[in-house]
Amino acid sequence: MNLKFLLPVLFVLIIIILASVTDVGFFSNLFKKQPNLLNSPPACTMEAKLCPDGSAVGRTGPNCEFAVCPTPAPVAGKSGIKGTAMLGPFCPVEKNPPDPNCADRPYKTALVATNANGES
Repeated sequence: MNLKFLLPVLFVLIIIILASVTDVGFFSNLFKKQPNLLNSPPACTMEAKLCPDGSAVGRTGPNCEFAVCPTPAPVAGKSGIKGTAMLGPFCPVEKNPPDPNCADRPYKTALVATNANGES
């Protein structure tokens, strides 16, 4: 065998092996382009949280916590309580079909709101 031919081939082969093992050169870019599934952020579930204003928010962030619910801006002059006070039942036993004389009746009243000091 001719050693002059075998020595350069062996040298090139050793350089290729070292480059691939030590993660240097052309071979390192080949592996870096692939996603690393172990270090990727977790996938959040598609759950939704219902906010007091009726909207819904989903999970976000690295820990998959729910997003903050939007806070509605206060509207001047539009506050208060609305409702109907009802009295009833007027009959001791409920019947089917219901007796119109036993139906609940609206009651006119006033509502007074006070703070912790008892002030209106």
